This record gives sequence, structure tokens and C-alpha cells, in this order.
Amino acid sequence: NRFVLFNQGDNYELISNVCLHRQAQLLEGQGRARSIVCKLHCWGYDNTGQLKGAPHFKDAPSGQLKKESLSVWNGLLFRGRSPNMDLSALGLEDYLDFTDYFYAGSETSEYQFNWKTFIEIYLENYHVYSMHPELRQFVKPDDLEWSFGDDFSVQKVGLGDQLTKRTTPRYREFQDALLARFGQTLPRFGAIWCFLYPNIMIEWYPDIIVVSTIYPKGAGACVNHVEFYYPEALYKDMPDYFAAEKAAYMETAVEDEEACL
Repeated sequence: NRFVLFNQGDNYELISNVCLHRQAQLLEGQGRARSIVCKLHCWGYDNTGQLKGAPHFKDAPSGQLKKESLSVWNGLLFRGRSPNMDLSALGLEDYLDFTDYFYAGSETSEYQFNWKTFIEIYLENYHVYSMHPELRQFVKPDDLEWSFGDDFSVQKVGLGDQLTKRTTPRYREFQDALLARFGQTLPRFGAIWCFLYPNIMIEWYPDIIVVSTIYPKGAGACVNHVEFYYPEALYKDMPDYFAAEKAAYMETAVEDEEACL
């Protein structure tokens, strides 16, 4: 609640959501606003954060809510620098394409370990063989294309060829749905894992894009915020397919937590 995201038409801004007067929260929820008025003492601001009114002050104070501009990269908003990552050169333009996708929801998990441990586990495939038997069947960890840049890495992992074999109930439901969805024309990859330094992960799975951001909470804890994006038209026709895919994803997330402890 400390900041509000404003779409200013030709740019996006994060504006402080804390009144300059008594530090009350200014806005809640979402919607359209031409102005911002604090409910505590009615201090008023325009939608750029400029103070415009302070009732009952003989000499009107001046002020500006703290704000910062955001950069846009591949449909995503970034504070500070945006990724130096050429999707076309990496062969990702058709995979990390948010066109016709919608935000389907989030999951937030708090972990009792250092955030860098999570990143280390995310970046190495070695643990997949022992910690993720279901994921190891869904993808081929040894069928790996790995690319690096100054501030990113990309791992493309081939789709498994034993999707009808025994697995957990959640992965069984997902893999059955995947086979029904694609038939004989299966995707080349089962997963694409992108890491943007220092703490952002963008993942592609068939028909789904997942964006995760991990935040430290001191040396011994962290929070992982995971956002799910689905193609809107396909989701309307096959909601159970996406529910099964998310359930399998979350099963693997639990195993990743165990790997980090």
C-alpha cells in the first residue's frame, strides 16, 4: 500500500500512497482518479502527486508525493533498469509473448531461508533428478539449451517423452490434459526458465507464463510472489487444463522449498 501505480496515458508512474501531512494511506483498490484526496484531513493532490490543497491552512503548504517513472519491457513494468535481453535473438519471441494473455491470479509464499539460496536452486538443474521425480518425467533435464547475458540466463528444457507413465495425481491430471490439448503435435519444450538479475524469474510452460519475484526479509527469510498469466480465449474453453497445470506447478514449488532448507 505504500505506492500506487498510475497509467498516465503515455507512461506509467509509481506515486507514493502516503499523505505528506500525517502519513495516512491515500488510495485503496483500483479505478480512475483525476485527483487524490486524503480521507483523514482532506489534503488534495493531482494525479501526478502535486499537492493542490490543504484545508484551513492560512498559508497553503507546497509539496510533491514521491514518484518514479517505470520502463516497459515486453509488456512488463520495471522500476529502474529494464532487462538487456533480445527475445528475438534468443528465440523467445513466440514463447514470452503476453499478447491475448490475462492476469489469472497470484500465489505468495514466505520461506525460512536466505533468498539467494532460492536463486541458486532455481538456476541449477542438478537437483531435478533427485528432488523432482514428476518434473523430471515431464521435462528432459539433459535436453537443455542454456543462454547467458550480462544480467540474465535462459534455460530451455525439452518436453519429456514418457508422459503416459505413472506419476503423482496432480501431474497425471496435468499430463493427461496436455496430451488431450495437443494430441500428436506436442510442444518442443516442456519448460523455459528465464532469470533476470537479481530476483525476477519468467517461466514458460505450454500455454502459461509465470512471473515470480523473490524479496529478502532479512538474512534468514524471503517472500516469493508468483503471478500466473493465461491466454484468455483458451482459458474460457479449457479452465480445467489450466487448473491442472497450476496444481502441478505448485507441487513442484513445495519440493523446491524442501531443496532450499
